Amino acid sequence: VRLTGNFCDTAANYEGVYGPFNKETWKWSEDPKDYEPYNIKRENLFDLVMPGEELGRVTKEAAVETGFPEDCPVIATANDKAAEGLGAGIIDDSSCLISLGTYIGGMVNGHEFNDNAQCYWSNLSAVPERYLYEGMTGIRRGMWSVSWFKEILGEPWEELAKEKGTCVEQMLEDEAVNVPAGSDGLITVPNNIPYRKALMIGFDGRHKRAHMYRSILEAIAMTMHMSMEDMFEEMGYKPERLIISGGGSKSKLFMQIFADVFGMKAVRNEVTDAAGVGAAICAAVGAGAYASYEEAVDKMVRIEDEFRPDLKNTELYARVEKNVYRTIKNYSDPVNQEIYHIFS
Repeated sequence: VRLTGNFCDTAANYEGVYGPFNKETWKWSEDPKDYEPYNIKRENLFDLVMPGEELGRVTKEAAVETGFPEDCPVIATANDKAAEGLGAGIIDDSSCLISLGTYIGGMVNGHEFNDNAQCYWSNLSAVPERYLYEGMTGIRRGMWSVSWFKEILGEPWEELAKEKGTCVEQMLEDEAVNVPAGSDGLITVPNNIPYRKALMIGFDGRHKRAHMYRSILEAIAMTMHMSMEDMFEEMGYKPERLIISGGGSKSKLFMQIFADVFGMKAVRNEVTDAAGVGAAICAAVGAGAYASYEEAVDKMVRIEDEFRPDLKNTELYARVEKNVYRTIKNYSDPVNQEIYHIFS
């Protein structure tokens, strides 16, 4: 509004808004009764445009304040997850995405709005009138668990990393890469909801710092694999390639674990800030630099490298998932629930 003077917004920003917004049409409801529960009228809400469309142009006043050229077009993008999916390269059914952040989520191209799905949400895409399916089982405080483990090693490791001209994460990776798949039976289960405290079980004399670190990475990959597999089964189709975005994708070990757990090729892009790339793609299409989103993704999303699965490791991880991960919370949840009630 301040840039253009127009009371406009992108329709793709209204993810999670069910009231007067219709996710099937990408428009505000035309029925006045839909606005009554919210004590608001249609005229109080933004006019909506699609991602890649013009919101307006930079006014003279805004140009003076910001330095942007006067009359520069302002192009609509999308919500953060939608922009990330597009910027990572999710443009058809061939690929799925794992977003490694504080919250770790899994996404795949969606064909239609499905509000009755049991394993995924139909989120609005950064491509007009398309959807981005997101698995309902993500990992809260996901990459935080890696940061937590780094922090408990304390200042001596920080100082050692500085002396070696590296970082603590790389030092841990250099150790953990020599630990076999499955971490010699050390199993970590991440927490997803308040009473589900994380746990690490299976300790014996073999297990050292490197086992703990690798086990945390494996826990993230296996938890997300279960979530994605449930989503694929309900959707009725399965991608052939896994894209990993976020800072965690810089780890070669983590990338290989993902490839092994999923049993498919895993890739990482040159630019890990996929949301920023997605917003730039919308702008490029809107400005006419590319004729379509498909062309823009082809030109603007570049793969850095790929990791092929070791099928022996894939088989091992499948056994761990089936016999441990799929059942362990039946036993651990009651205990963790009591811990939560005692100490919350």
